[in-house]
Amino acid sequence: MSSIVPIYGEINKEMVAKVKSCLQKLKEVPADKKIIFEFDSEGGNIESMEMIKTFMYAMKKWGYKIIGRIIYAESAALLLFLNCEERQVKKEIVGVIHLPELNRKGTIKKLEQERDTQASFMMRRCNYKIGLQQILDLEGQKLGCQQLLDLGFANKLIETFTLVA
Repeated sequence: MSSIVPIYGEINKEMVAKVKSCLQKLKEVPADKKIIFEFDSEGGNIESMEMIKTFMYAMKKWGYKIIGRIIYAESAALLLFLNCEERQVKKEIVGVIHLPELNRKGTIKKLEQERDTQASFMMRRCNYKIGLQQILDLEGQKLGCQQLLDLGFANKLIETFTLVA
């Protein structure tokens, strides 16, 4: 039976701790080597997203298949979803592209670099079914199931989310 790691709510330090704890428990118990990351999040902190992304890569390295599911995924949550090798959607889901914005700690140059990095990552993970201008044009818009599939964000349509036996 696969295990679900919920990414519900803001991606922040507390979410990093919850995900880390979940994944540590999975490593202690024999499993079928499938982990489902389920997203219902408006995104959050870039540094926290990067930490969770590192956990995902580690689990993949240890032989786990990483599956992602969207209930709602915006910004950093959508980027984490793109880290999954199997990216599941069902008809009711919504995703939103949201690139970083300038905060009080950043500079315009750093912001531009981060936006370019994230857009490039999206294009690569979507197998170049989406280009830079399209990412910029779609930023902030709600993308439905079919758009996410057509653009390469998702790669599997399913009827209902259940644990995988």
